[in-house]
Amino acid sequence: MVTVKWKYSIPFLIFIILISEIYGIAIDNDIIGEPDIECLDQEIRVWVKTRKQFAGRIYAKGKADDPDCFKDDFASQRTKKPHFDLSLGMCGMKSLRSFDPRGMYYGITLVISFHPLFITKVDQAFHVKCFFEEANRGLTAELGVSMIPTTEVEARHGIPGCTYSIHRSSIDDLDSGRPPGAPIQFAKIGDRVLHQWHCDDRMLLLL
Repeated sequence: MVTVKWKYSIPFLIFIILISEIYGIAIDNDIIGEPDIECLDQEIRVWVKTRKQFAGRIYAKGKADDPDCFKDDFASQRTKKPHFDLSLGMCGMKSLRSFDPRGMYYGITLVISFHPLFITKVDQAFHVKCFFEEANRGLTAELGVSMIPTTEVEARHGIPGCTYSIHRSSIDDLDSGRPPGAPIQFAKIGDRVLHQWHCDDRMLLLL
C-alpha cells in the first residue's frame, strides 16, 4: 500500500483553484489598434479603442488602490474609447532629463483591465513615455509593443526655448519707445540694467 502525502493544505489548493478561475474569466472584448497618447502641458492623456463598450478600469501599475491613480466609472459612460488622464509626476511617474536631444522624459506603466476587480486574459499594460523637447514645437507619437504584456508608447511635445541677456537700459526707455541697449557682460554698482528673457514669441523683462 502506497501512502500519498499532500504537500499543500486544503485552503492552499482552494486558493490555487480560485486564482485559476479568476484568470479564466471570459471577457468578450479587446483593444483595437494602437493607443493614442497626448502629452499635454500638465498631464499625460491615453486613449484606447475597444471592440465593445468598456466597463473595466484603467490604473497606474502598483497604484491600483490609490483613488488618484485609477479610473473605473467607464460602465456609466457606455464608451468604446475610454481615456485616462494622469498629472505629470503623480502615481510613481518617473522623470529623466535628456541632453541629446535636450528635454525631459516622463514615463509610467498603465494597466487596461477589462474587469473592475480581477485580472483577465485580455488585459493589457502600456509603458507610456512622453518626451518634452526644448525649443521644438513638433508633436509626434510612436508605438513600439510583467504578468500582462507591456507595450511601450512614446510621444513628444515641444517646450518653449528661452534665451537670457542683460542690457544697459531701463523700463522707462522701453516705455518711451527706445529699444534696449546692446547686451553687456559687466556693470558697476548703481548702473541701471535691464534683464531680458526671450521664450519663443514671448519676452519677459526684469529691472
